[in-house]
Parts: sequence; structure tokens; C-alpha cells
Amino acid sequence: MNIDIREETKAIEEQVEAIVEKILVNQDKFKISTFHLSELPESNNWENHPNIDPIFKRHVEKLDTYKKDCLYWFSCEDAEKATILNNALNQYRTKYSGRNDYRVVPTSNQYNSDTNIIYVGVRRGSTAKNPKCTNIIGRINQHLGYYKQRKTQGLQLLHWAKYLDIDVTLHVVHFNDELGSLLYVIEKAIAKELVPHCGRH
Repeated sequence: MNIDIREETKAIEEQVEAIVEKILVNQDKFKISTFHLSELPESNNWENHPNIDPIFKRHVEKLDTYKKDCLYWFSCEDAEKATILNNALNQYRTKYSGRNDYRVVPTSNQYNSDTNIIYVGVRRGSTAKNPKCTNIIGRINQHLGYYKQRKTQGLQLLHWAKYLDIDVTLHVVHFNDELGSLLYVIEKAIAKELVPHCGRH
């Protein structure tokens, strides 16, 4: 029996297109929360995280129920605010790269300037090593800047953006099933549409 790869590829592409269209049309339904950067809690010696902080946890506690594969993105209210945030990220990268206290941040997409989207990413499902912390909240904590390992790439907002007068919105799409490698295909397709300021796709 022969398999027509072109037909199979076309079927997958059509499936991905349908998923991407559904996500884009329903973006507001995937909004988890909007928070001001100054709200990010302090965390001396990493004893505090956004999902356990008494005040901030309301922004992300919904993610404790997300056990399957997730697609997520961070946005600002408009392209101007997103550009300010991205410029600050670029300044951090330039100033601290190579230093012992540098935290790895995503690369910049210098041509994606007319967008309010900062970053698009995915996280595979299942629970993390800590059963009280799902994989997606663990990843979001990294982006917010609450992770000991400096070399784990993320936005690291706590370390360079807390002083900015900007609101950031987190969107998360929680899929019903494990998508395998298709998750990364969907991520690329969404990133192509949302054109984030940083992160390679």
C-alpha cells in the first residue's frame, strides 16, 4: 500500500488552518488576566512565586487546572506599549549579556514592530515534578522571572520590566488532548499571524 504524502500533508495543513482560525477568532476567550508590571511580587531567595503570592495569584490561579498541551502569548494594550517593552528587553540584553547575573531572554524580531504581541510559546501537558505546579504555570513563572536557573530562556519580566508603566495580558489556549509535534506546527502558524516582538519561530 502506498501513501500519498501530498494528500496527507494537505489534510494536516487544513486541520492546522482550522485550529489557527478558531484561535484567532476567539482570542478574547483565551484571556487569563491583565496585570500591571509593577504588580509582579518580590521573591527573595525564590521563596515566592506568582501562583502562590497572596495578591498576585488571582492573575494565574486558573492555570492550575490546565493539565494538557497549551499555546500561550503575552500582549500589551497596543503596538506602542509593546514596542516600549521590547526596547527595554533589547536594552537589558545589550547591557547584561555575558555577565554572571544575565538571564537568558528571547531573541528580538526586529521587523515585527507593528504588533501588540510580545511573545508566543507552547508548553507540553502533564504535571511538572512538583504535583502542585502544572507545566504551564511553571513555564509562565519562568517568563515572569521566578526561576533559579538563569539559563532557562524566558521573558524574565521581573528582572528588567517591573519599573515600566505597562499592562500585560496573558492568553492561554488549553487543548483537550495531547497534540504531539502538531503543537509546534500550530505555534509557528499562530506566530506567523500574531508576529510577536521576540522569540524565533
